[in-house]
Amino acid sequence: MKAKGRHPRYVLSGILVCAECGANFRNVNSREFGCASHRDGGEAACTNGIRVAIDVAERKLLHELVADILSPEGIALLERRVQDRARRQESCEAAPVPKVQSAEISRKVAEIEQLRSLMKGGSLSQTVALAAIDKAEEELREMRRAQPIQEERETARIIRMLPRAASSLRERLGAGNLGLRKPRSIMQARALLFEMFGGKVPLRRGDVNAGERPHLVARVAVNRNVLLEAAASAAGCVKCGSGGVICILHTPDFIDIPLR
Repeated sequence: MKAKGRHPRYVLSGILVCAECGANFRNVNSREFGCASHRDGGEAACTNGIRVAIDVAERKLLHELVADILSPEGIALLERRVQDRARRQESCEAAPVPKVQSAEISRKVAEIEQLRSLMKGGSLSQTVALAAIDKAEEELREMRRAQPIQEERETARIIRMLPRAASSLRERLGAGNLGLRKPRSIMQARALLFEMFGGKVPLRRGDVNAGERPHLVARVAVNRNVLLEAAASAAGCVKCGSGGVICILHTPDFIDIPLR
C-alpha cells in the first residue's frame, strides 16, 4: 500500500520561491523558511542563504496584505475601478472597449447563422427563411439595445455584493486565523492565496544599510479579480470569459513587501 503524500504544515508552503534560482522556499526548521536549493546544495547551488521567520512571513503576507485586500478600503478601491471602467466604456466612442457578449445574444446570433445555412443548403425555402431571419435580427437588435441597461444593473448588483464576497473569502482563509494547522483548511487556503497573489511569490534579497540585518523582499502580484469574481458569483452573474458582462481586465498590483 502506497504511503500518502504529506500535507503541508504551513499555508505559504509551495507559494514562496527564490528570486535567484527559482527553487521553493520551505521550512528549514520549525521557525524559518529558506531557499531549498541553498539548504540542499549550499552556495554552489544558490547564493541566497537569507532566511525569514515563518511567523513574520505569515504576518506580513496573510494577516496584513490579505486583510488589506479584503478590507473596506480594498473593497472601495475595487469598486472605483469597476465604475471607472464602466464610465470609459460609455464615453469612448472613437475606439470603444469591446463588450462581452451575453449568452442570450450569442444564442440569437447562432440561430440567425443556422437559418442562413439552412436556406443556403436548400433545407428551408427562401421565403420562410428570410421571414425567420428578419424576425430574429429584430429580436437581436432589441437585445443589443437593452444590453447596456442590463450591464449597468448587473454592475450595481456586483458592487453591492463585494462586502459579502470579502467576508466569504475571509471565511475560506480560516476565519482570519491562519495560524491553525489543519491540513485540509491549509490546502484550501493555499489554493485561494495562489489566486490572490497572482501565482507564486518570488523572494529577493532586500537592500540594506551598514549595520542592518539582511532581509528578504516579497514581490506580490495582487489579483483583485478574485474578489470581483466572488462578488459576481454571489450576485448570480456569469463571470468574465463565459458570456458575462463584468470583466475588469486590469493588470495586477505589484507590491514589494519587506519581510523583517
